[in-house]
Amino acid sequence: ISLVLGAVAPIPMKMTEAENYLRGKALNEETAREAAEIALRHAIPLEMNGYKIEMAKVMVRRFLGF
Repeated sequence: ISLVLGAVAPIPMKMTEAENYLRGKALNEETAREAAEIALRHAIPLEMNGYKIEMAKVMVRRFLGF
């Protein structure tokens, strides 16, 4: 799996930590949720934009099928 978030920063960001977490694991709702958390754990929202981090987590889970 290659996870890249394209609209979250000035340049697309590859989610290497989340990819490494998923390697060798069964893909289910729990692992998708954890991968989304890992992918965005270092995100720093701008003022009044914290909701966008939650939206990005949803996009990661949906990409993974959950």
